[in-house]
Amino acid sequence: MFRLSLLALLFTQAQDEKTYDIRFIRKPVVDRRMDFSGAMTASLKIVMSRKGEELKKIDVAAETEIAGTWIVTRMRRDESPAAATWEFTKATRTLNGKRSSLGIELETIDVAWPEGGPPTYALRSGRRLSAGDQNLFHSAVASEAEPETDLYRPKKPVRVGETWIPDVAKLGADLIGSEGDAKSAKGGFTIKSVATSDAGEIATISGSVTVDILKLNGRSLHKPLPMKITIEGTLGIGACAAKSLTTTVAVRGTTTTDLDGEPVDVDVDVAVTLKDAEQPAK
Repeated sequence: MFRLSLLALLFTQAQDEKTYDIRFIRKPVVDRRMDFSGAMTASLKIVMSRKGEELKKIDVAAETEIAGTWIVTRMRRDESPAAATWEFTKATRTLNGKRSSLGIELETIDVAWPEGGPPTYALRSGRRLSAGDQNLFHSAVASEAEPETDLYRPKKPVRVGETWIPDVAKLGADLIGSEGDAKSAKGGFTIKSVATSDAGEIATISGSVTVDILKLNGRSLHKPLPMKITIEGTLGIGACAAKSLTTTVAVRGTTTTDLDGEPVDVDVDVAVTLKDAEQPAK
């Protein structure tokens, strides 16, 4: 009994010492259907003023939701996708309370990646997409066909219970077009646990990072503003094709910037929530 207990203790310690590289590596498999869903909810309130006079105001509330299935139909020798098909069961946008269906909703779209050329798209309905719908679809395709997602990746593999700070400059630029000061980053993300499923190892991660941003939407700020990034959910490790993550970004405060070559006061209240899920279809 003592030996068994000792073995169990040693096994548990060995598990605790195992490290994990937190990044999502997508390895497409021909004819494997993948369910995906995504949602972005954004509230942007930005007011520019000079000496109490309002010069410019942005007040937008928007939500975009997509869902569907994608499947790789042909692969190259280097294991990158050569052709795939997207089926969108949902694609909607709500802008300031008004909801509308997007052009890709209920569409089946075939995509091909020619050697040395940009991807090509064809809607089976024969319709053509508007510029806005093309941008949304291109974004979805780029996200789902991206071989690797490393926005949350630590600089080195981490153990369960360990906390790390990701590349905040890259994370901020990707999420809301901001430029963060890495030296100011505080907090961190923590790997809470790792479970094994039929798809592979899945890590549960959560936490928040606060960082001073020096630019917002390409505009330099005279005084940095704090940006808080929070994540919660699960992320497949290595070749495990599964994820379910919620990321929230908040930027609030008052600063100054230049408008037409003159300094102006800026009140900022930006809140963005991103939900991203993908798993093999049942």
